[in-house]
Amino acid sequence: MSCHGFSPDYYTYPCVLKACSGSDNLRVGLKIHSAVVKVGLDLNLFIGNGLVAMYSKCRCLVQARRVLDEMPIRDVVSWNSMVSGYAQNGCFDKALDVLQGNGVIVMLFQYSRLLMQCARAECE
Repeated sequence: MSCHGFSPDYYTYPCVLKACSGSDNLRVGLKIHSAVVKVGLDLNLFIGNGLVAMYSKCRCLVQARRVLDEMPIRDVVSWNSMVSGYAQNGCFDKALDVLQGNGVIVMLFQYSRLLMQCARAECE
């Protein structure tokens, strides 16, 4: 993309981060995170959400939480990404803490997703 005179932007980076998440490619995700910081887009809401989701899916929950905590603006997607990351990695207590704390408006949908993850863990 850069070779053709185009610069990635806050639309491009979330798409690339999602691809890293889907392929479980943390190495490329780390490079993308570094590039985002270099161009000054690390505080963008959509990129932050993509980073939280990418780190969560790559099982780097400490880094995912660090990104979430450093985001100047968070939305429902931000919190849902962190809750899902904790739940998918078996950290149900931390997922509940996120749901109950931080002034987050708790959605019944998220509680049901968390309960489903807990039930799956019990069955395994």
